[in-house]
Amino acid sequence: MFNPIRQSEKYDPLFQYIKKYVHELRDHECRELHDYGDHFSTSPIHLLHKRAL
Repeated sequence: MFNPIRQSEKYDPLFQYIKKYVHELRDHECRELHDYGDHFSTSPIHLLHKRAL
C-alpha cells in the first residue's frame, strides 16, 4: 500500500520538492515536517495533495 509519508521520508528527506510547491512550509525544519503530529493538525504531504486538487 502506498504511504505518502514514508515515500517522502525515503525519496525527499529534505522536503525540497514539497517546499517548492507548498510555500507555507518553506520556513519549517525537515524534522518538523516529518514529525508533523507535534507541529501541524494535518500532514504536510496531505497539504500538497489538497493543493494539487
